[in-house]
Amino acid sequence: MTSQPEPDDAPLPGMTGKHPSMREFYREVRLLAPSDLPVLLQGETGTGKELVARAIHALSTRARGPFIDVNCGAIPESLAEGELFGADRGAYTDARDGRTGLLELANRGTLFLDEAAYLPTAAQVKLLRAIDRGEFRRVGGTLVKSDFRVVVATSRPMAEQTREGSHRPEFYFRIAGAVLTLPPLRQRGADMDLIAQCLLKETTGGAKEWTDEALAVLHKHDWPGNVRELRMVVRRLALLTTKSMIQVHDVGKAMLSASAKTIDREQARIALDACNGNISKASRMVGVPRSTFRDYL
Repeated sequence: MTSQPEPDDAPLPGMTGKHPSMREFYREVRLLAPSDLPVLLQGETGTGKELVARAIHALSTRARGPFIDVNCGAIPESLAEGELFGADRGAYTDARDGRTGLLELANRGTLFLDEAAYLPTAAQVKLLRAIDRGEFRRVGGTLVKSDFRVVVATSRPMAEQTREGSHRPEFYFRIAGAVLTLPPLRQRGADMDLIAQCLLKETTGGAKEWTDEALAVLHKHDWPGNVRELRMVVRRLALLTTKSMIQVHDVGKAMLSASAKTIDREQARIALDACNGNISKASRMVGVPRSTFRDYL
């Protein structure tokens, strides 16, 4: 007996939610995925942009190819060109061996650029040419061909960043073949309960459950860190709550206010772990400056 195809509005792999805005979002992703159109994913930090990028790749004709995830905020400006485009042997000091760039590694697959606002202007220009021509030069001059699809994610609207000068206008127009915006968690209604229940089951193996009153408390929070922040709170609850039912006062202890001025070291480490070691994202999640967050670590 053959299995029925998944509905177009079914959640993407790794995602949960039935809110109308999300069902429409899932439909749009499934319509766009089979094409080679560049995709711009917009949405607040923690809304699941990387999961969507991976879903686009998995649903595309490039699914058997590589998925190259580039955290643009983690690449020092001075090293960006070498990281992205590679370098020939002897192209610069200490370059004793040649280096394969991330664009070359993405051949026949998908290149995912997370927080592309951090890319230096020179790298943006070179990337545009690589997208248009399917070829580029390594640092040192060697011409390399690479056929890849580009998916870009940003936590702020790229049109707004372009007006501020973070992006060249042509970069925005070229990579915004299709623009998809993930709604924040606070606008997803009952999805909050579904996600919270899934996260608690995933974290505790079903050993703990929410009371209705505790779930109601979650809806009163703004969730600036969205699902990533909720995951952090659930992990904190799993560690600190001894009873099987999560109560209102348990949630109050575990919640991190977006306007918090101070956090303890344990909270900082939980946030850092939830953000896969990205200090910039973790500091935004808990609402303190990046330098202050580093001090807590």
